[in-house]
Amino acid sequence: EDETQAGATAAAIAGATWDGAEVDVAQHAIAGPCPKCGLTAKEAEEQVKALQALESARPELGEAEKKVVGKWNPSGTFEVVKGHDGRIYFVGIDDDLDEIKGELKPNGEFFEGMLYTFDREEIGRFRLAFEREGVVMFYRGDVDDDEWEEEGTPAYMDLKFNQRRPSTVVLLETGTKMVKSD
Repeated sequence: EDETQAGATAAAIAGATWDGAEVDVAQHAIAGPCPKCGLTAKEAEEQVKALQALESARPELGEAEKKVVGKWNPSGTFEVVKGHDGRIYFVGIDDDLDEIKGELKPNGEFFEGMLYTFDREEIGRFRLAFEREGVVMFYRGDVDDDEWEEEGTPAYMDLKFNQRRPSTVVLLETGTKMVKSD
C-alpha cells in the first residue's frame, strides 16, 4: 500500500481521540512525512488504529462514576478519569502550573484521596461529590488533618452549560494559540 493510499485510509477512519485530543489524520494524505508532525501517512494510519484499539478497551463507568468522571471547571480546571486499571484518578495543575495527581476512592457519597506533585510529594487531600447534572462539589483537606473545608467549591462540567458564539469558534480554530520558542 503506497503512502497516499495509506493516508486516504487514515483519513477515512479519522476521528480517533486520545485524552480528548482529536487526531488529525486527514493532513497525512500526502506522500512523504507531514511537515507538521513528521509522520508518514502509513504511520498516521497505524497511530489511529492503535488509538481506536485503546478506545474500545476503555473501562465502563459505574453509575456513581458517571456522575463525577469528566473535565471540570471551577476557578481552574481538573479532570477525573477512570484508568485502564479500573481506578478513578484526579489530574489537575497547581498554582505553579505543575501537574498534580491522585487516586480517588469511593467513601459514601464522595470520591476522595491524597494528591501528589510530579515528584510524588503529598500536597493535600481532595474529595468530590455529585451535586446535580453537570455539577460536582469539591473540598480540600490538609495532608495531616482529618478535617475538610467547611464550604465546598462547585465545579462545572466543561462545555456543559454554555456554548461559544460561532465567531469565537472560528477565531479559536484559526488563530495562533501558542508561540513556539526556538
